[in-house]
Amino acid sequence: MEENAQRPSGSPYMTIHDIGDQTITTEQAYNAMYAYFSRLYERTKNDQVGSMLSDLSLVRTGGTADPAAIYDWLECVNEVREGKVDSRLRAKDGTLINLHEF
Repeated sequence: MEENAQRPSGSPYMTIHDIGDQTITTEQAYNAMYAYFSRLYERTKNDQVGSMLSDLSLVRTGGTADPAAIYDWLECVNEVREGKVDSRLRAKDGTLINLHEF
């Protein structure tokens, strides 16, 4: 867990809001995403995750091993900046789901 990230008092669950309003660079965001998928691969040894990591690996020029990967990722960054991404868990009918209420 990040040094500044703390779980809310009395709650075993950490939320995205617990880390506060920290701004990071696009490069830091890319590295955070890469680190997350690296950890996921280490836990699961899933070949699809490993293949994705290979595609997303940065090469000497600063691009990705799969040249299309960086463009796809930057497209996602732009969608987030434009408010087009909602990562909240929803049921098929669109209702928000809070797993920690069960």
